[in-house]
Amino acid sequence: MIYNDAYRPILGDKHPSALGRPFWTVWPEVRPTIEPIIEAAFGGAAAFYEDLPVVLHRNGQAQRACFTFSYSPIPVAGEIPGILCVCVETTSAAQERAAREESERTLLFLDRLTRATSALSSAEAVMMRAAQMIGEHMGVAICAYADMDADQDGFTIRGDWAGPGSTSIVGRYRLADFGQMAVANLSRGLPLIINDNLVEIAAHEAQTFQAIGIGATICMPLVRDGRLRALMAVHHKGPHVWTERELALVREVTERSWAFVERVGSQAELADSEAELRRITDAAPLLIAYVDREKRYRFLNRAYEQWFGQPREALQGRLVEDVLGAAYDPVRPHLDAALAGERVTFESRVDYPAGGLRDVHVDYVPRRGADGVVIGLYAVISDVTKRMDAERALLESETRLRLATEFGEVGLWDVDNGDGALYWDDRVRALFGHSPGAPVTLDDFYRGLHPDDLEATSRAYAAAADPATQGLYDVEYRTIGAEDGVERWVAAKGRGVFDDQGQCLRVVGTAIDITARKQAEAARDLLMREVDHRARNSLAIIQSVVRLTDAADPADFRHAIHGRIEAMARAQSTLAKTQWRGGTIAEVVRDELASSISAGARVRLAGGEIALPADHLQPLSMILHELVTNATKYGALSVREGVLEVSWASAPQGWSLSWEERGGPPVTAPSRSGFGSRLMANLARQLDGQIVFDWDAAGLSVSLRAGAAA
Repeated sequence: MIYNDAYRPILGDKHPSALGRPFWTVWPEVRPTIEPIIEAAFGGAAAFYEDLPVVLHRNGQAQRACFTFSYSPIPVAGEIPGILCVCVETTSAAQERAAREESERTLLFLDRLTRATSALSSAEAVMMRAAQMIGEHMGVAICAYADMDADQDGFTIRGDWAGPGSTSIVGRYRLADFGQMAVANLSRGLPLIINDNLVEIAAHEAQTFQAIGIGATICMPLVRDGRLRALMAVHHKGPHVWTERELALVREVTERSWAFVERVGSQAELADSEAELRRITDAAPLLIAYVDREKRYRFLNRAYEQWFGQPREALQGRLVEDVLGAAYDPVRPHLDAALAGERVTFESRVDYPAGGLRDVHVDYVPRRGADGVVIGLYAVISDVTKRMDAERALLESETRLRLATEFGEVGLWDVDNGDGALYWDDRVRALFGHSPGAPVTLDDFYRGLHPDDLEATSRAYAAAADPATQGLYDVEYRTIGAEDGVERWVAAKGRGVFDDQGQCLRVVGTAIDITARKQAEAARDLLMREVDHRARNSLAIIQSVVRLTDAADPADFRHAIHGRIEAMARAQSTLAKTQWRGGTIAEVVRDELASSISAGARVRLAGGEIALPADHLQPLSMILHELVTNATKYGALSVREGVLEVSWASAPQGWSLSWEERGGPPVTAPSRSGFGSRLMANLARQLDGQIVFDWDAAGLSVSLRAGAAA
């Protein structure tokens, strides 16, 4: 194997030892897949493969990867002594594409399910059709649905769909016979998930499943008014590791199916189905839309509001051309192709009114009616700005390297292999911490290498000077300055010069200072990890808030979601001011109360500047938002006479905060715990503490105690 710099990341920790070694010694794990291709290339047949999946052993583990590559024979004098491989690793792009395709398949399946069941006139027909469709879509052995008896133990499987080789399991059963996990999970409204009942539950419990041909199970409960009403389940004959996507799909189909059953024949059925679809699409970090034959938007998810700066109700029904404006012209031919029946994928750079300039990956998927005619298209648009920025940054880096070489920023070196005399220009001297013009020898070179890089660099130089290998000297190493003691990173390349007898006369090459690049790469990786971590955490919290907030009243729903996300945003702003190092309790309290309360004179604050770690700011901000929202709507701040006192102090093992409302309407304890109370309890646990509510008639009192302060 002889390879260039770009191939080194593919090798991982196999570089540099792979250089000059037999291909199958380096990549034995891919031999069954690749050997026929290589043998054909040595036979004179060129080959090209796109996104070929393989499993590589690199960096101490087995990794799934995808590559686009070509093998080209290199003929010499009627023979083929070698082949050229041009290879690009496409793992990330393949994974992105697979995720998009899976999302699209799920959306198309849910659309087919909705259309197939919405016209059915009976609950039995709806459930039978749903069981058949999800069973065939997931490739399971059995999909069944059941009604629970009043005793919450007995249940009757009313109908099922059985795949080839499986038999119907319709009949009466007892929940207890299926084990303690089944009773505990389903009675509490939690799904029962078993990957292998012979391993995960007791033998006598597993026998109940095995007796009806079941090895792995997802069983979804339907709980209404606090009681377990019905079940829907999918089963495999043998063991099967269920994925999050499969679990989410079964949950979604279960909810949809029972919603149809409960609302058969009513106009509310379609509205509820659309609302569920909206919740799914609103949770996705993508633009998702449906466009009809007239090129009008008929469905848009919430992301459109963020990117276009308008409510989606203002966009729905409008022509794509009107919404996109100047960006429509490059999109139009792709839109026309999709409406003609072609699935279209392209990437573009678009300046969105509220989202700004973004690089986007667009998929247009035609939707056909029952007669096969295209009636519209689904648009799935993902933001790939980060990836494109990285590619542009790489191109700019390569351009800078070329310009640096052209303008003489590359050092030159030369070693006489006869007497070992070393020549360095002043740029190379500077890389090793020597003064301009200072005399140097090979000993200065080896003494100047970082101890950890000495062996690999020496080995690479020896290979370049060896007549048997005549290898390319291509290394990166650290130097310790002889005069200044400064550590620098150097990239060096060179080749041996050999005479007619094969003896090495000298080794010559170049060296450049890559210290700044190494530091920039480390800083960039750190920043990307931090941004990714913060984005994932924020998205997870927003998804939970959207999913759990009561949506009975759209106006209340929008107001509640807006307020909670604004509380998160204020915490993020505080963190940004301190470069994610944290803040103080006083700052969070003042910011949160100032954003929600206009009557500042009725609010009394007391407490010092107690430091908070970064991961405490957002939970505290959201707790205060919930409390102040309740106070302004129902508590002391809802009337002119009401007063609020907030105080905080350090505690032996952390800190505490007290919230006292007085002078407001009489207080009564709620009959049940609402979402706000559950949210605050969960947030308190994120603070390693607890929150206690005292529903005294004179006014609400809240005590919050948290773990150790920063």
